[in-house]
Amino acid sequence: MFDPNFKFPAVHEWTLNIQPEVPGGLVAQARLLGKRGMRLQRSYDINQIDAAPILPSFLIMKQNVRPSAFPTVRVARPAPPASRCCW
Repeated sequence: MFDPNFKFPAVHEWTLNIQPEVPGGLVAQARLLGKRGMRLQRSYDINQIDAAPILPSFLIMKQNVRPSAFPTVRVARPAPPASRCCW
């Protein structure tokens, strides 16, 4: 039997990417990614695990981690000059 009020599910995805050339032969990049699902038929994630068995161990391990033990390291490499670019 067909439901007369059924609405077809839809997923919309979008990407916005901007790469201006800045002084000094460098290229700056900004990217925005998005996804939206509407009227999807599944109400739960079939890949979701049951966290109850591992949650106590996770909370104990979380208390043992010191934030200063793992400093943030950032490595920045300049983009290749536009004359060497292949596109």
